[in-house]
Amino acid sequence: MWNNLKYLNPDEAIEKMRPYAVAKHVLDFYLKQSSLDYTIIHPGPLLNDKPTGKIDVSVELKGDLNEYLITRQDVESLLILQKVIL
Repeated sequence: MWNNLKYLNPDEAIEKMRPYAVAKHVLDFYLKQSSLDYTIIHPGPLLNDKPTGKIDVSVELKGDLNEYLITRQDVESLLILQKVIL
């Protein structure tokens, strides 16, 4: 499951993105309550830069969410890796 960090709290989402944020929040909640094996990926702000190959996997977020910058290709690599592992 992929979800952007800035939509972790639906109340903080900008107005036009609030329905999406609420739906993702509810979906994450039900997924966590299910008996399914799952991985939820919340990337930080996405960059169009070249991939760095560096991915920080954290359970707990600390500080400013804008510090969690990641390239789109690095997120893609993580998603592909997850698919292979599953």
